[in-house]
Amino acid sequence: MPYAERNRDGIVVALYAAQNDQAKEFLTGNHPEVAAFLADGAGTGMQHARMQASDLEMARVVEDLIFVLIEMKVIKLESLPIATRQKITQRAQIREAIAHALSDQLFPGA
Repeated sequence: MPYAERNRDGIVVALYAAQNDQAKEFLTGNHPEVAAFLADGAGTGMQHARMQASDLEMARVVEDLIFVLIEMKVIKLESLPIATRQKITQRAQIREAIAHALSDQLFPGA
């Protein structure tokens, strides 16, 4: 990372983690043009996408942490605010439904 896409003037207009048809030139992460692209705000979309992906991952981490703390009897589900309980319960039900659906697809009739 990163592979650079350039416009007709040779200016970096996009960065990609993998080489592709538009971005064949590898630049090091500390390359001045990479730094300029990111500092100029042109990379804001990519940074925003990374942050959103990180937020989703952190939500799963927090969810898992809550379940571990409940299993270890460090906290009780009933001690959490009702809105939190509802969200945790709803997500657990969704995950269970997804797991069953995947299991049915992978192991039909089992």
